[in-house]
Amino acid sequence: MDNYVGEQYDLVVTVRDWARESCPIFPGAQRVLHRAFEDPDCPQMSECQLADVFRRARDEIGEFCRTLVARRLV
Repeated sequence: MDNYVGEQYDLVVTVRDWARESCPIFPGAQRVLHRAFEDPDCPQMSECQLADVFRRARDEIGEFCRTLVARRLV
């Protein structure tokens, strides 16, 4: 995060609860949105199960971004 301190952003989007809890305030951001997605960091899952979780998170994040654009929130 140190690399980004002092930068200005129109929009910051966090996609993990951990990120929102770790950085509840993002200096330089005009707006901050949060949308939690399933966390694919689950070491007890098999590689196949993890791939499914990553794909699902990817697809959900993509749909979320398309919705933001469609609503002109970005």
